[in-house]
Parts: sequence; C-alpha cells; structure tokens
Amino acid sequence: NCFLFVHFFSGFRRKGDLQHCIESHEIVGNQQIFCISVDLCLAKEFSDLTNAETKQFWIQKMRQGLVIGIGGGPSCETWSAARHMPAGPSPLRSYDFPWGLPGLTGKQWRQVSTGTTLIQFLVDLLVVASQLGLCGFLEHPQFPLWLMRVRPASIWMLQALRKLARLECVQICSFDQCVFGLDATKPTTLMLLRLHTFKDVTFTKGLRGRCPHRTKHKPLQGIQQD
Repeated sequence: NCFLFVHFFSGFRRKGDLQHCIESHEIVGNQQIFCISVDLCLAKEFSDLTNAETKQFWIQKMRQGLVIGIGGGPSCETWSAARHMPAGPSPLRSYDFPWGLPGLTGKQWRQVSTGTTLIQFLVDLLVVASQLGLCGFLEHPQFPLWLMRVRPASIWMLQALRKLARLECVQICSFDQCVFGLDATKPTTLMLLRLHTFKDVTFTKGLRGRCPHRTKHKPLQGIQQD
C-alpha cells in the first residue's frame, strides 16, 4: 500500500525538507509513504493555489482516497510583523481590518487579496481533511505578542481558524524554531490535525518548546548570499 502526503507552499526542494524527511522513513511491511511538494516555483500545473480549479483538483484527490494528509505554510508576506518595524514596509492589515486596511493602493490590495486566497486555500483543504479522517497542518508565524499595542494582524485571530481549533482532532502548538536547530528564535505556531505527536515531541525540547539559550539569537532579516 502507498500513502501520499501533499506539502503545499513547499518552495524549492532542499536537503532536510518535509518531503526528504517523509521519504527517508523506514518501510514497515509493504506500506510506504510518499510526499509531493507543490509550489508554483516547481511546476505550474495544479500548483497555482489561488486558482479555484486547482483547489477542486486537490480536494477531489483527497475524496478519492489518494491522499493521507496535507499541510503547508501559506505566504505570511501581508501578515508579517516585520511590517511594523521602522525599516520595514508599511502594514497592509490590522487586528481590526484583517482583510485589508482602508485606503490601500491597487497594488497593495492585490497583494492582500492574494495572501487571503492562499490562507483560504489551505483552511478549506484542512476542513475537508478533518471530515475525511485525514491528517494535516497549517504553519504561520506566532501571534506577535510584543506588538499588542499596535493591534497587529494575525491569521490566528481569524474567526475561521479559532472555530477550527475547537475540533477535538485539532491542536495548536506554538514553539521557537531554535529548539530544532535554527540560528534564530522565530516563534511559530502550527495548527495540527491528527498530528498530536508533534506537539508531544516539541514540548520535550528546550523549555517546553521555548528558547533555552542564554545568548541572544541573530534576528532573521535581510538577504544572505546563500
């Protein structure tokens, strides 16, 4: 038997990515798990996740029993806390206007619309996955508590995500990525659908998933040559 996990918003393939981890597992009996990485930078067909037909294509594959799970981290460009930094681009959303601030330019509105559609794509697939008994995850930056005074936007404050989180098969896991070896703190939140083991493992690292390091990490900003 072969099982298929689909990783959306995967970016370019690289050593140690999700597909690499899934396909390097030990084979138990005759059962094997394969992974498909889906991103516009890898292939154009069935990879434009803003396209309604593409969404229906993947939902159909799930309903046909060809997929065991789905997951990914939709673009956080228009939701990023970096937009509140002095040298960063201007905010496009807020806690009170999560779908776009009043007075956006045409270009900014197109950015926001695309970002919203990409979130909706994965949320819709997770709803279907929950109904079909599949597993999955959604990854996004943790709500920036240090910006509370400016009421920043975050997908974790959206009503749809908060309702989805109430399902018994869903768990929320917030942690710092440095506990997995990243040279930066990078607070991250995962919505886990029937993947509770990940939360159990994460909480055994660091200070229950939080940074245990005494020296400060370098902030993740700018572009390096590699």
